[in-house]
Amino acid sequence: MSRIYWDQSYSVHNDELDAQHKRWFDILNRLHDAMLNAGPDEYVREKADALKAMVDYTRFHFRAEEAFMRKINYPAMDSHVKLHERFVDQISEYYDDLQAGRVVLGTRIIKFMQEWLKDHIATEDKQYASLLH
Repeated sequence: MSRIYWDQSYSVHNDELDAQHKRWFDILNRLHDAMLNAGPDEYVREKADALKAMVDYTRFHFRAEEAFMRKINYPAMDSHVKLHERFVDQISEYYDDLQAGRVVLGTRIIKFMQEWLKDHIATEDKQYASLLH
């Protein structure tokens, strides 16, 4: 499993939202790096810290993105928000499992987040971005 890198193909042509998406990639790469480089105890702590950061940052980002969609009267906002809610539920579940001492594989988390982020930005977010042009 490799790191995830930002490139212009992910741009939604909004500097604030692009910067937030880049921050998401950074958090995910932090988890990836911990999985590869940290000792066992440090990895558990890093995994929990990265997941907590992802949960918190995701909520922040989704509020900003949803406010932007309201501002531009994005017609598919309701279905987009439901995708956000499902993502928050899933990563919150991973975090809760870690906090409860249940085993959560870092590779599973990384794979889920990488696929979701790349697909969501490239497919779903690009739809509201297309309204800006």
